[in-house]
Amino acid sequence: MRDKNQSITHLHMEPVGGIAGDMFLAALLDMGVSPRPIEEAFASLNLPGLSLETQQVSVNNIPSLYVRSMAPESQHHTDLNDVLARIEASSASVDAKSLATKIFKVLANAEARVHGGEAEKVHLHEVGALDSIMDVLGAAIAYCELGAPEMTYAPIPVGFGQVETSHGLLDVPVPAVREICQEHGLALEDVDVQGETLTPTGVALIGALGAKNTSAPQKELLASGVGAGTLRFPQRANVLKVFGYGDA
Repeated sequence: MRDKNQSITHLHMEPVGGIAGDMFLAALLDMGVSPRPIEEAFASLNLPGLSLETQQVSVNNIPSLYVRSMAPESQHHTDLNDVLARIEASSASVDAKSLATKIFKVLANAEARVHGGEAEKVHLHEVGALDSIMDVLGAAIAYCELGAPEMTYAPIPVGFGQVETSHGLLDVPVPAVREICQEHGLALEDVDVQGETLTPTGVALIGALGAKNTSAPQKELLASGVGAGTLRFPQRANVLKVFGYGDA
């Protein structure tokens, strides 16, 4: 939790087990960001059954917050214009809408480059599902609620293996993730973990925020939060730790 009378000017991410959009959202909520504007934005979309659910969990003995953006069962693949229209129709702030839009454009451009087609017409598949739209919009709202602080991150662990996608079985990290990592020069660390540690929404978030790879700042620590991922890795806690700093 944080002292709301003090302003966080810097966020530093330690992706112990990787990063995904829902893990980032969970970490900021665990830090003390109010869920109210996120819940209001979800309600403004007028999608029956849509809700934000949080749960305190323990991941390899690390207390964490797990977030699920529960969407209606009837989901379908959608294109970028559909996604952006949903975001624009929400009650989120202008800044949050702008950031969520930027994140999805990073994703769509990468998908278009690796799978062909125009970014506006490419089908976003898994990331086009309503729950992932909510993860991105929720993360954008939470970040803007903190005042859009400077972002840094420690190297991101990258596992191995394959994952089932709408394009069939793909090697981890999937092509769109590799494309975004290369485009933004992200710092990665190969680890002995079988599974997807870095998701398209997670890597697009880092790229869109312009986060820099560096060590934690020498500033006053004001708050911290831990977001849990869905997968469980026996040898590594699948959590994202986020630390909020202020100017002394």
